[in-house]
Amino acid sequence: MRSTVVVSILIGFLTPTWASAGQPYEGVWGASQAACRDQDGTERVTIKGNRFDWYESRCLAEDAGHGKGRWTLMMACRGEGLTWRKTARLSMPSKHQLVMENSPVSPTTRQTYVRCST
Repeated sequence: MRSTVVVSILIGFLTPTWASAGQPYEGVWGASQAACRDQDGTERVTIKGNRFDWYESRCLAEDAGHGKGRWTLMMACRGEGLTWRKTARLSMPSKHQLVMENSPVSPTTRQTYVRCST
C-alpha cells in the first residue's frame, strides 16, 4: 500500500501538466506585424506556460477544458492596481493566428493576433 502511494505521488510529480508542457499558442503575439515590432506596444501579448503578459496587465491561466486547437482558460488577472477573473477561449485557425474570445484585457470580446517573429 505504501509503495503504491509513493509511486502515485512520483508519477503525478513527474508527469508534465498542460501549463508546464509547451502549448502551440505560446510565444509573442501582436494585433498586426506593426504591433509586433512595437516592443512597448499595447497590442501585444506574451504567453509562456500559464502566464499571459500584456502591456500593463498579466494573467495566470488554469485549464478549464480543451480540444483540438481550442482551449478554455480560467484567468486570474491583475493590472493597474486591480484584480479580476475572466474565462477566455483560445483557438488557432492556423499556427500563425490566435483568436482570443472573451479577452480579459480588451475593450472588445474578440481579439485576433498574428504570431510575432522572434
